[in-house]
Amino acid sequence: MSHHRLAATMLLALAGQLQAQTGTPDQQSPRAGAWYNVGPSFLVWQQQIRAGVAGTLEGIVLTLNGPQGSQMDVRIRLGDGPSVNPVLFSTQLTKATPDDEVVFVNMQASAIALTAGQTFVMETQGNDTMCGLIGNYVDPAMGPPLYPEPLFLGGTAFPAGWRHGFTSYMITGGPAPCYANCDASTTPPVLNVTDFSCFLNRFAAGDSYANCDQSTTPPVLNVGDFSCFLNAFAAGCT
Repeated sequence: MSHHRLAATMLLALAGQLQAQTGTPDQQSPRAGAWYNVGPSFLVWQQQIRAGVAGTLEGIVLTLNGPQGSQMDVRIRLGDGPSVNPVLFSTQLTKATPDDEVVFVNMQASAIALTAGQTFVMETQGNDTMCGLIGNYVDPAMGPPLYPEPLFLGGTAFPAGWRHGFTSYMITGGPAPCYANCDASTTPPVLNVTDFSCFLNRFAAGDSYANCDQSTTPPVLNVGDFSCFLNAFAAGCT
């Protein structure tokens, strides 16, 4: 196959995938110039992402690299990285071609509601099939990273400048996500005792979500955030 024909085929495939998306592009980290090894099962990556708008996470576009048939798992957890919060979404991706492959990971069925500014992590892990992920890198001496939120490997911040590549999509225009539904449950009653446990865990971890009153004076996490969360819980979800 000629280079021109291959490029046309890849563009057509990308167009077909993007047509399936109905949401609004939100966060973007360029997919160029860096390759990440997501092959070994012992490497667990977490790219922190901060929602720019309120809504429901529709999905994330990734560019996979590696041999045809190679696989990687993608998971979503709420909170700042490194996050050990419950997995809200999980799927396994399989490369269909030997070329770099753009895929849209549809997450809409998991109904992950996010408020503007709320953080979550995109966790990726391989199963020893040589899968890779395209991202970017900027030498810290040359300028800031191409995406502001950090990247983690094995629970530790990865060296500055390295970021996974992605574009996240949000479904907006519906009911605003409910802040007090900390665990993002969808089974009634959506507000229950597990939301209190979720808030306590995220407060103890120093997670930005726990700054309920949006204070900026240190310490930003304090007793006012507990009162704020109790008020939000009492107000319920509409």
